Amino acid sequence: MKLILILSILLSFPLWSKLPNKKAPPVFALKDINGNTHKIQTYHQNTLVLEWHNPKCPFSARHTKEKTFINLQNKYMAKNVDFLAIDSSNPAVATNMLEYYDWIQKYGVNYPILQDPTGAIGKAYDARVTPHIFIIHKGILVYQGAVDDDTFGEKPVSKRKNYIDMALASLTKNGKLPKGMKAYYPEYGCGVKY
Repeated sequence: MKLILILSILLSFPLWSKLPNKKAPPVFALKDINGNTHKIQTYHQNTLVLEWHNPKCPFSARHTKEKTFINLQNKYMAKNVDFLAIDSSNPAVATNMLEYYDWIQKYGVNYPILQDPTGAIGKAYDARVTPHIFIIHKGILVYQGAVDDDTFGEKPVSKRKNYIDMALASLTKNGKLPKGMKAYYPEYGCGVKY
């Protein structure tokens, strides 16, 4: 019994360390599904939200259906906040382009979806699940982790603590996370299919 308890405790900790906050994140240049290249350096004067994403993952799909990121993009677009989704799935299991175009049309996705077929950028960021969020403000990583406090989508949207919205509301006013908000809340979702 003790062995099971010890193993449970050990396995509840991340198997690798997360990317350090308050530092510049790894640079990248990735193509979106339309063939346009996006360089992280382009966004250094703004606030950038990176969402590791996979439409085949029920957790990612739920946030897409609920328009979590679409609504946030609309809310903060005029405040110099950019959103990018990154799919680091291995090409053998990745969503194909036709499926992506259908999915974008069906849900009205309004931000670029970047392809990371080698998984190099996902691994550089230690992206573990979809969705896994990274918020970069003026070139410095300030938040990473979960979208909200509702892993299984059991609460009404209005009752959830949306960490992205909390962070962006404060960052766009004073350049800091709100008082009492941690820079990391454990991410939830499907494992990234490297």
